[in-house]
Amino acid sequence: MSLICLRVALMHDTWRIWRLYVCLLLGIMVGSGCTPPPTPMLIPTSTVIRVPGIDPGSWKAGGVFVAGVGKVDITPPPGLPLFGYSRARTDDAAGVRTRLYARALYLEDARGEHVVLVQCDLGAISALLHLQVARAIVQETGISVDRLLIGATHTHAGPGGYFGVAYYNYWGSNRPGYDPRIVTFLTERIANAVLAAYRTRAPARIAIGHMTIFGLTHNRSLEAYNNNKSQTISEEALWTMLPEYRAVDPTFTMLRVDRIVGAGTQPLGAFTNFAIHGTAVPSSNDLYSGDVHAAAERALEWAIRRHYGVQTEVIHALTNGAEGDVAPAFTTQNFAEAEQLGLTLASKAFDLFQDLDTRLTDAVHLGYNYEELPLQIPYTADDLELCQHAMVGVPVLGGSEEGRSLLYGKLLGVYEGARQESPQGCHTWKLKALDFLQDLIPATDFPTTMTLQTMRINELLLVAVPGEMSTEMGQRLKQAVLQAAQHTRQSLTHVAIVGLANQYISYFTTPEEYALQHYEGASTLYGPASGPVIAARLEYLVTQMAALTTPPALPSQWIFRPGLKVQAFPEVLSTQGGREAQRVTLDRSTTPPRASFVWQDLSPGTISFDAPLVHLETQIRDGRWVPLFIDALPVDDQGLHLEIRYLREAPLAGAGVWQATWYPQVSFSDPLRFVIAPRGTLPPLYSEPFTLSP
Repeated sequence: MSLICLRVALMHDTWRIWRLYVCLLLGIMVGSGCTPPPTPMLIPTSTVIRVPGIDPGSWKAGGVFVAGVGKVDITPPPGLPLFGYSRARTDDAAGVRTRLYARALYLEDARGEHVVLVQCDLGAISALLHLQVARAIVQETGISVDRLLIGATHTHAGPGGYFGVAYYNYWGSNRPGYDPRIVTFLTERIANAVLAAYRTRAPARIAIGHMTIFGLTHNRSLEAYNNNKSQTISEEALWTMLPEYRAVDPTFTMLRVDRIVGAGTQPLGAFTNFAIHGTAVPSSNDLYSGDVHAAAERALEWAIRRHYGVQTEVIHALTNGAEGDVAPAFTTQNFAEAEQLGLTLASKAFDLFQDLDTRLTDAVHLGYNYEELPLQIPYTADDLELCQHAMVGVPVLGGSEEGRSLLYGKLLGVYEGARQESPQGCHTWKLKALDFLQDLIPATDFPTTMTLQTMRINELLLVAVPGEMSTEMGQRLKQAVLQAAQHTRQSLTHVAIVGLANQYISYFTTPEEYALQHYEGASTLYGPASGPVIAARLEYLVTQMAALTTPPALPSQWIFRPGLKVQAFPEVLSTQGGREAQRVTLDRSTTPPRASFVWQDLSPGTISFDAPLVHLETQIRDGRWVPLFIDALPVDDQGLHLEIRYLREAPLAGAGVWQATWYPQVSFSDPLRFVIAPRGTLPPLYSEPFTLSP
């Protein structure tokens, strides 16, 4: 993601002062975009949220391993800011291209130890959101923050404004502000996914596997990567590969879960992990989208249901790994390439899923550990001390390779590698964006604690990292925790880094990468020790996990300062009118032609946007209209090729004008029509019939 601040270097000659003012002016222009922020303040107004501690609920061990899954739509209504690309994007969300989901997996071993794994189609997870979900589920499930792992896919087309610290609410999205209604909306739906998983738990079996996948990703910061004193490259990397395609973690990890049915099993789905940035869709996009993950998630779910004949819910909870310097291997950023990358990933994942058919077991051992690390304490690792104050570096202002800002370039001094002439202070090479003005931002506008977590599932160790770790830092972390497991005689053989989990604290690079101050190093807030300190603390958690007999101590109170409070979530409006079909148009410049339907309906805050809204029907020979299926899949807004866009307010008070657009992938000659699902007392709405044929 790109966090645009203001680039100021305290310089004395005329040329550099001129650059300072130009950069200041451009920063304001880029920050405002087409929709100026509610209050264009440099320092956000602080809002303090105090959340009391959590009393764990109770539960009973059943004596056998059980598991359950849940999946809930978390797509918010149009009108919210979009997280990712920061001010390089100017527009709020206008609708949805691929719906956003929360997928949950509940696991409980025969001893009664239990954990929940959740994946969300979001840009990142905030500590506030993680805590509020735990509070919503703990009494029924006994799952508190320590046993709850929530990972984000890191799509750059999800909502913003739900973070517990002002920095990400102010700079993480296309416009600033914190809206508690977004937190409430997401909390309720993620909690519902967890509760669905808990309530459907039943005797189950699991299998764990992994494979290497090259060609879908590349290292976008190769110069910084090559500055590492040592590099861990997969043995399966071919010497003929381009260097940037070798310099990634190609490991794809899968935890398959099946419910026991009679003498056999029926798949519930998979929790997987792979390092890839959610940036195949460009910053110009103004629709909610799961990016690469959307196709990968759906395609594996579809393949499992089709191959195994499953009629119930199946999940593919694809989490991200050490993707800090890893970009998707697209030629052009667009929905088509995001889909193709995702489908390729899903195809390989399905091969692994089938390979695990014969490795399922109900002998499951779970374990976990957890801590919240105060960042005001001077932790050390590898002879480096963690900086006690966050600092944003100048290259952050220019954005990453997938989303450069208008400030990027040598003219304004905003480029990858802009750094001090010599190391200075705790942050060494980092050249401070805003310079002395950054010092005016309260320290509490940045994260003040760091949430770390480990989870064991048989031989697999999941380590939750609250941000984006670079490839090499991730490899060093894996080596450290595996060594800790070996020293404490824990039979762990494989590690998966679940990035962007439970909290967000930007990036974590190696000290060598940090020294070059590319985008990732400049985004590492707490200095060159940040990555090594996380590795050391997670190593400690793994060591302690071997002998953990009581739950880790949790805070008696959490304090969040999310900054400027705004109302981004659209209001529920009453309307006296009904629905009205307006027109169907065909765009024949594409093959097959695109079909769009415009209609009048409820307002964005009233239409229940997180429920299925649009699908297509076809007319069969006897004249009846039936839902349209292509390759045994329904054509609806839960797939990949039907978008919904809010166009404008309707003349009728409380109503809005909407447009659904279908992007067919194959030709179809039979009569078709759009169907808008009922809402409340409003009946279904049908478009006029049309055909794709000339």
